[in-house]
Amino acid sequence: MTALFRAEWLKIAGNRWAVTFLVWIFPLGALLLSAGAIVIALFARTNSPTELNDMHQFLTTWQGGFLSTWSFPNSDFGRFVLIIFTAIVFAGEYQHGTWKNLITRRQRWVIMLNKFFTLAVFVIIAFILMSIIAGVGAILLAQIVGHDMGVFDANTFGKFIRDIFVQMGLTIVNTIIAMGYTALAAMYAKNIIGTVFIGLLITLAEPTVLIFIALVYRILNINLFVLYLFTPSYNFANIWSIEMGLGQLTPPAPQGFVPFSLSTSWLILIGWVICLCTLSIYHFNRQDITM
Repeated sequence: MTALFRAEWLKIAGNRWAVTFLVWIFPLGALLLSAGAIVIALFARTNSPTELNDMHQFLTTWQGGFLSTWSFPNSDFGRFVLIIFTAIVFAGEYQHGTWKNLITRRQRWVIMLNKFFTLAVFVIIAFILMSIIAGVGAILLAQIVGHDMGVFDANTFGKFIRDIFVQMGLTIVNTIIAMGYTALAAMYAKNIIGTVFIGLLITLAEPTVLIFIALVYRILNINLFVLYLFTPSYNFANIWSIEMGLGQLTPPAPQGFVPFSLSTSWLILIGWVICLCTLSIYHFNRQDITM
């Protein structure tokens, strides 16, 4: 399995343009932005100390620098980027006819699971680097401008660790769900552009389930709101609202509705991960890709 993981890692890294502009650009961007802000702050400190006051508005607590970057992969745009990158990895195998070289060496389910796992690890490492760079950069910038980043004690550190693991967990689940959509799309489109189009269409269509539900209720007086409760969109928003204490950002719901508990939303998201991976393996096993 180690050799299979390493081979898949090298294959993904071999897509240099895609990896650079869809994955590594984020930690590199964080590095450039942090370095640029520090240089500007040092220059202002020497030549125009009054300008340092303007930089305070970009800084929060010491935890904020590390946590702020995780909102990107869990956003709609972040999912679009993940879908495009996943399409290149999965659909590229069909487009270049390389699947037939792989399935003769390993069982298909092993190959598919390894591709999911390797791609998820690849993406998570990139965002961990982005978080570390942005967090350290924010701390250094705060020292230069004289910004108070709050206390550092056992309680704040414990909450920070919990928050960072929640956001990492959401990113992992979000990544695998986006990969599941895209892997299934690749099995039908069998080319990168078609896979990207289908993957983006599914991603855009999922949150609009509420519009469909509202139309059905208005026209037929049938309440299908329960369908929305089992979408990844609702449960991502619900977990985010509970864990981050953002009561005002709770997902849409009828008046009087009691939101799912934290454990229920996590179980539903994990169920999506298992179902999408299982469906991908099932369809992959049934495909004739030896030609």
